[in-house]
Amino acid sequence: MGLIDCLMSIVVISLSCFGFLAASIASTRLEAETRAVAVAVELTRDVLEELQATPLDEVVARWNDDAADDPGGAGSARGASFVLDTWRAVGESHGRNGLDHGKGKKLGLDDAEVAGGKEALPGQMKCEVRMPTWKNGAGVAQLTENSDLPEFGLPADLNGDGTIDSTNRIASFHVLPIVIRMEWPTSDGGTRTLDFAAVLGGRAGK
Repeated sequence: MGLIDCLMSIVVISLSCFGFLAASIASTRLEAETRAVAVAVELTRDVLEELQATPLDEVVARWNDDAADDPGGAGSARGASFVLDTWRAVGESHGRNGLDHGKGKKLGLDDAEVAGGKEALPGQMKCEVRMPTWKNGAGVAQLTENSDLPEFGLPADLNGDGTIDSTNRIASFHVLPIVIRMEWPTSDGGTRTLDFAAVLGGRAGK
């Protein structure tokens, strides 16, 4: 009976250890995922600030997928899709010595992780700037108020004239809805995305 009791105790302890190990692994993954989301939010804020600093009449040209119409010359603008180094989310400006420990704490990094390097975060995140614009058969950019695009809040009055119609407002809008999408790989081999919707404004309607 003593041997059976010992074996049963070993089994119970082993099962408890396995359960604790599984919970620890799940907790570590959740912590890493939470950190990645915080980084994505921080990078989204950076991109939004760049968009808000862009003159409204240049936003479409600078942030679409056509490099030929970039105001500073073909290929001079970011475009609609680009990759960001996630370590910039903690303020890297001059190598690792430029890291912002305050931002690191906000993103869930301890001092050792901030000082240790990029291994504490996903390497890169893909960013897409989406706008409710499209091109007609002649290749001319279009922006219509009556488009059925709920992700952008359309249909909506984009030039402030009190009506919603099918007129091309690419040169006369005074508000422009956008969606910033961040995408990054997860530890299980999949991908995660985060969408942030915003409205840019600042130009009088025509």
